[in-house]
Amino acid sequence: MKTKTAIAWLLILLLIFLVICITGCHPEQSVVMVEKNGDLRGSGVIVAHHEGYYYVLTMGHVVQDVDSLAIDGIPAKVVRTWADQDIVLLRFCPVRQYRVLSFGRAHVGQRIVSCGYVDHGDLVIFITNPGYVTGEFPQHFTFNAGAFPGMSGGPILNEAGQIVGLCEGLKGAWGQALDSMAIGIRAECGEVLVEEELK
Repeated sequence: MKTKTAIAWLLILLLIFLVICITGCHPEQSVVMVEKNGDLRGSGVIVAHHEGYYYVLTMGHVVQDVDSLAIDGIPAKVVRTWADQDIVLLRFCPVRQYRVLSFGRAHVGQRIVSCGYVDHGDLVIFITNPGYVTGEFPQHFTFNAGAFPGMSGGPILNEAGQIVGLCEGLKGAWGQALDSMAIGIRAECGEVLVEEELK
């Protein structure tokens, strides 16, 4: 059992190292845990810092029916939603500093990395998965990097370390044909919310 645990940790560290090599950034400085009563609900990504507040993009279903919301243990609130898309903008005021990531654009064949937190029993671990964009839709795209429960709302980064999308989940409402693919919502959707809030 200890050997399996050690191997799992080595694989996680190797994946993080590969992400740093690919993107040139440390995504764990920008990816946060979205929590309810101390339990992991999903992931999010830091997209702005303004007047002492950090702003976080995540998926709407992550914060659905949540009365008490926290980001990395700090109280947070929803400040913007998009009625037609499963995406929200949160705000919180932490003591520590985070790294703000910029936005990029996704296209088929692009090398990407999906990032987020996964609830692994009694332990919450940070996961990074390399892969490629495999298909495009007007406001979404498919990708073949792994997506696991807890990673919803986590960023999908390009080789420059820019956010090209957010992990929405596996298949979603897209049907059985995409069983082996994950769905990402385009960064442009989140960029609109940030611009509306900070204008």
